[in-house]
Amino acid sequence: MAIIRNTEGDILFQSDDEQIRPTVETAVKSGISLNGADLRNANLEKANLRGGAFKGANFEGASLVCADLRESTLECSRLVKTQISCARLDRSNLKCADLDGAVLEGCELESADLSGAFGLADFTRADLTLADLTGSRMGSRGGGARFSGARLRESVLEKGDFQNADFGEAFLVQANMREANFNGANFRGADLRGASLDRAIFPDLWLEEKYGVVW
Repeated sequence: MAIIRNTEGDILFQSDDEQIRPTVETAVKSGISLNGADLRNANLEKANLRGGAFKGANFEGASLVCADLRESTLECSRLVKTQISCARLDRSNLKCADLDGAVLEGCELESADLSGAFGLADFTRADLTLADLTGSRMGSRGGGARFSGARLRESVLEKGDFQNADFGEAFLVQANMREANFNGANFRGADLRGASLDRAIFPDLWLEEKYGVVW
């Protein structure tokens, strides 16, 4: 029998299945709220969790590789060191989520809400078209999140902290980057045509000459 508990040890859902993945899938399909669920180190690869309620859930060390999390609620969830590569997260709510060390390489995050999310995550080649990263904190003096090759067309990075982040070869056409901190960030080969850059902080005002940035 597989049991899903919250972070305080209370039972949220249980099934006769011995595996955690089908148990979580059944809960989601049945409309059961898994807010605050303790899913640390769970193997949820390729799981169908579309529309699931996971607000405040703990996925630290879990695998969500190739999972379907479209339109799911992951607000304030803990995704530290979670493997999420190639997962579908379109229109999902990741507001204020802890993404430190999370790997979202190749993920589909179109129109996802990551406002206030934080941590040095890996978004290499992810699709963040129309995503909202307003006020997110994905940079630090010691290093930043990776967005190399990511698609960020018409995304909102306004007032975010992206110090030392890697935007190499990123597609930032018409992105809103107003008042964001990109000090020390890498934009080599990035495409920023039509991007809004009012009061944004950059490592060098002559990005085109130094990094080959396209404006």
